[in-house]
Amino acid sequence: MLAAGHRWTKSRWLRLFARIAGAALDVFEREPLPEDSPLWSVENLLITPHTAGLTEKLWHRHYELLSDNLRRYVAQEPLRDVVDKQKGY
Repeated sequence: MLAAGHRWTKSRWLRLFARIAGAALDVFEREPLPEDSPLWSVENLLITPHTAGLTEKLWHRHYELLSDNLRRYVAQEPLRDVVDKQKGY
């Protein structure tokens, strides 16, 4: 798995895709991905929009997490879904 922070050239990505069984990408240097990008023709590449996680429940879930974490913060309890900066997520 490669994080979105990696800065690879298109040619480097294309060489990688020639060597692996498959991949999925949703973040690109230029969004939306231009129609003339060579990535569209890579057969073993799944391309999804950067907003692929958007569902009708998204805002409700965000509100629940924020509300619960605010309650936990006030009560001096451990927060949910804290980013682990050492692991990078």
